[in-house]
Parts: sequence; C-alpha cells; structure tokens
Amino acid sequence: MILFYRLLFLPCLVFVLPYYLLRMFKRGGYTKGFKNRIGIYNQVPLKRKKRIWIHAVSVGELFSISKLLEELTLQKDFQVFLTTTTSTGFAAAKEKYSSLVDYISVFPIDFVPFSKNAWETFNPDCIIMMDSEVWPEHLYQAKKRKVPALLINARLSDRSFNRYKKFKWIQNMFLKRFTVILASTQQDYQRILELKIPPNQVEFCGNLKFDVTAPAENLEAIRKEIRKELFQLEAEDPIPWILLGSSTWPGEERMLIKAFMNIRKNGIHARLILVPRHAERKNEIVRELKLSQMNWHQRSICKSPDNQKIDIYLADTTGELKHISQVADLAFIGKSMHPNQGGQTPIEAASLSIPILFGPNMSNFKDISQSLLQAGAAIEVQNNHDAERKLIEILQNPLKMKSMGDAGRQWHNNNLGATQKAVETIHQLIS
Repeated sequence: MILFYRLLFLPCLVFVLPYYLLRMFKRGGYTKGFKNRIGIYNQVPLKRKKRIWIHAVSVGELFSISKLLEELTLQKDFQVFLTTTTSTGFAAAKEKYSSLVDYISVFPIDFVPFSKNAWETFNPDCIIMMDSEVWPEHLYQAKKRKVPALLINARLSDRSFNRYKKFKWIQNMFLKRFTVILASTQQDYQRILELKIPPNQVEFCGNLKFDVTAPAENLEAIRKEIRKELFQLEAEDPIPWILLGSSTWPGEERMLIKAFMNIRKNGIHARLILVPRHAERKNEIVRELKLSQMNWHQRSICKSPDNQKIDIYLADTTGELKHISQVADLAFIGKSMHPNQGGQTPIEAASLSIPILFGPNMSNFKDISQSLLQAGAAIEVQNNHDAERKLIEILQNPLKMKSMGDAGRQWHNNNLGATQKAVETIHQLIS
C-alpha cells in the first residue's frame, strides 16, 4: 500500500499545488520553515533521553495539548519535539511552548525523501498524532523503525467513517498502523471498533480540550477587563448582553448580524462579537458590516475602539478565541449552518458557563453536541429564522441563560481527565 501511496503522491501534489499556492499567498508566512517541509532541520538538540515527536496540525490542536505538554515537562522523563503544519500554528507554538518543549519545527511534506530525512534527524522513540490527521508515510517510517505510534483525541466524522468502511485499504494505511488509538468520545470509540481495529489497540480516553478549557478563578474580573478592551465599557456602565459568533464560516456572520439588528429592535441591550474561523476572510465580513450600517470595529487594525459606540466587534486575529470567549453571555457555534458542515468545538463555551446555540450540521462533534443537548446546555436551531428567534428568546430570559450555563459547566466538569490517561499511555508505550 505504501508503494501505491508514493506513486500517487507526486501527481496529486501537482494537481492540488495551485490551490495550496493560493492559500499560501492569502495567509502568508509559508516561506518560514520551508527547509523543514523538505526534511531539513538545523540546531536539533542532542538526544539525552527518550524522545517523543508530537505533531499538531492547527492552532486549535496546539492549544488542546497544553496540559499534556505541561505534564510531560514536569515529569522530565522525555525530550519532546513538536511539529505543526501551518505558519500560524508554527508561530503560536513558538510563542506558547518554547519553554515547555525541546524543539519546535514544521512538519515535513509526507513524501518518502522528506519524511525519511526528518525521521533520521529526530530519531524519536514514540510519535503522537492528533484528532483525524494521519499521514501514511510518517506512519510507515514508524512501523519500519518499530517505533510506537499513538493517536490521541481520535475522532471520525460521518464522512471519514463511511470512507473507512467503504475502502478497507485506507484502514490498513491509516488506523491499523497505530499502536494505540485514544478515542475522544464514546461514539468515536464504537466507530473505530466497527472498523475491525483490534480492541486491544483502542481505548476511550476523552477529549484533551476539556482539560485546557477550565475558566480562570478571577473570571469576573477578566470579563470586566475584556469588556473595557473591546467596547470601552467601564465598571460603572450598564452591562450589555454579549453575543459571540464562535469560529464562524461563510453565511453565518450575515445571519448573526441580521439577528443582532433584530435583537436591538426588540429593545435588548446587547453587543455582538464575531470571531471568524479563518481570519483571512475579514474583507468579506467587513463588506457585510458596512451594509449593516451599524457601528463596528476591526481588531486586526486596532485592538480597542476609540469610543463606546461600537455595536459589533470583528475579532479577525488568530489564536484569540479563548481569550475573547470569556466575555460572552451567549454563543453561536460556527460551521454548523447550511451549507457549512461539521461544526466547530463547543467545549470552550460550555466550560465558561456560556449558553450554546448551533445549527443542525455538527457531524464533527456529534457525540459532544448531542450530550450538550441532553444536558440542557445547548439548543439546536434549524435555519437562520429559527436561530434569530431562539437568540432573542434566550436573551429575554436570564433564568434560562443561567440554567443553560450552569448545565454546560457541570457537563464540562464531568468530562475532565483525558490528559492523565494520555500520559499514562505514553509511559506504557516507551517504558
């Protein structure tokens, strides 16, 4: 199978190259770490103890492993190498984890000469991958060297699950190459077992994101500071309800702006924060904001507005969702309304006792979203009109908001502990 993958890799790379070049041009920063992408690494520390190579593709994945990295650093039993794929992820890793890990770099292109060079340079004793991101050549190099491979936070979307069931060779190239798979939900655990992965290779662990989303003890003081930062609101000012569009995708900002305008027409004292999933979409969102004729501010230009007249705050910067979410009273979870599919994570909002709304398309977090609904911490809306109606209903009912928020926090507390399980598994694999 690996020979088939290698033969297909180059023509596929040529086919998708224009798309990725366009993304590189839009996002920028891809020239940084280019040598890493072709398997060349400089100033690699000497190997002093067992070495773990952790790969986290995106900023979200990087943030979800913060507690894991802290635990591994405290134990001082391992050298930890961390790689990421995107330029924003690399910058975030450097800023957040330089003091926690031994080496940070960019993941090599998953083609045999580049991957092989990286492996020979890093010489890991264990590799860890995240969520649903798996790379055949990387896994083959692990198998060839008899190095254990661990998949943590493992999840299978409806699409991935159906693809694995239909094409057995994909299973062989991906999931069956892992020594251990730690499933993030019971649904993912059951799905992996249905794919005939040996039960001794699969365990239910829970989601690492639960362990990194616990709110600060001085949350109310932080909320006051963020209200001042975003809207120039002082402690003595009337406190508005703050609606958050969390990791929104195309069409969802327009829906939220329209809903917010009607929220205001209903006499509700409120403000709106939009945090798009991809900051490079800011220009199209700005066009929507201009059409609304409301007062708005753009964070990428200046963090704080000049006055208190801001109705809508566009947080078009990367890696700040966790910080900004702390001020919200009600959150809509993005990528969940048609035509978007899959949904973004609602875990952060639940941990902060924020009532949650999301659309019907939460397949990437199906188990999580269903359990939130059952706990009374979230409401599913079917379309834009339904979302607008439910947002107004909740904002007009503070007792309902508090009940949903309390349910979300309790739900979150009941799901802690995945980090410790992951650390124990790592010790078992390379002890």
